Amino acid sequence: RRDRKESQKLTRKIAYITVSITIIVSALTAIFNYLTYTTDRNVKITNKEAFKDTIIVRVIGISDSLSSKEIPNKLLKEIK
Repeated sequence: RRDRKESQKLTRKIAYITVSITIIVSALTAIFNYLTYTTDRNVKITNKEAFKDTIIVRVIGISDSLSSKEIPNKLLKEIK
């Protein structure tokens, strides 16, 4: 009986540790993804010859979080 109880205690400890590690890794992954994909990025094109064949670039959709004040009027007319 004593061996069985000790075995159950060990099994519970392992289960608690496994669940704790899983929760911590999930939380850290969620935080990493939030910080990675919610920040604005500036793109600097260093090779100006790379886009010689590009005639026009159009924005397909605008997020609702952007206000029209943040987007130049010329660009808004081009989008519509």
